Amino acid sequence: MQIQSKDVCVCYCLDQNFWEPTAISFHSLLSHLPKHSEISFLFVQEGLSKEQISFLREMAHKAGVEVAFKAPKSFSENAHTTELLSRAMYHRLFLHQLTDRKRILYLDGDTIISTDITGFATQNLEGKPIAAVCSPGAFPGRMVKHPITGREELFTDYLVRMGAETGVENSYINSGVLLIDADYWRAHEVHIDFAKMIATGEFVYAPDQDLLNAYFYGRIKLLSPNWNFQTSLFHSFKIKDVQIWMKANAAYYNDILGCQHSPAIIHYVYFKPWQHRVMKTGFDKTYLINCFKCFGLSSFFARALRVYMRKTFRKGNTISMDLSLE
Repeated sequence: MQIQSKDVCVCYCLDQNFWEPTAISFHSLLSHLPKHSEISFLFVQEGLSKEQISFLREMAHKAGVEVAFKAPKSFSENAHTTELLSRAMYHRLFLHQLTDRKRILYLDGDTIISTDITGFATQNLEGKPIAAVCSPGAFPGRMVKHPITGREELFTDYLVRMGAETGVENSYINSGVLLIDADYWRAHEVHIDFAKMIATGEFVYAPDQDLLNAYFYGRIKLLSPNWNFQTSLFHSFKIKDVQIWMKANAAYYNDILGCQHSPAIIHYVYFKPWQHRVMKTGFDKTYLINCFKCFGLSSFFARALRVYMRKTFRKGNTISMDLSLE
């Protein structure tokens, strides 16, 4: 089935704490989208003020696109959350219930888009219910400590216990950019299964991401890292086991090298440009420029500029962008 622009809904899920980065992501996307595009936009939000919603709505109005703001679907209070992992991360699992469009492009708010996403969003999913970009996060040998029991285990053992199969380390996806066959999700009522899985409280490391990997194992179309270039790669490449994983997944590694300097979508995984405590990457300047384009000489831009300058002049605070293998 051929997907057209009018069939696509781009979705963000956010709460009060993430609205400014999300606004910047939205602005970067609109700045490359043809004016009056038939693609629609949906913000699933909790706690945004009237002023914040008006700000986002005005951006959409200037771009001539349709936008809606909806409250999230409810789910179990047993869902695992932490100070850094809020309930908002689960909302992406229920987007197909909030729009009637055939295709959903979900984007995390910590992304910057540098190209027209129309072709990407309307691509053929080859019969798969979901498409996403691989992550080395499940590399063999990775040990994790259960946040509740304190027990250590192999991350791959945990994923298999949750429903994936042996070999998941070579197809483990990052959930920050998702292409969803919404018709399939609705027809198969996947939200019922998701709600049950969430209610167990057993998805504890990257809950929504781990759930998707377990549930759709073997049914995911893997996309080029150009469409979700994760800045955490600059750190993980220092891990010997990740380098071994990259050598075993040579096609993925070569794709990373091909897009690392100008990816279509930058995803600021771990290294958030607006946070003081993390190191600076080569993409922080891109974020700062997009922040200015979105907010102008505002207090938020001033804060972002101060963080950028502090990181720039702090010795040893810039992480290497060298992705070569040893």
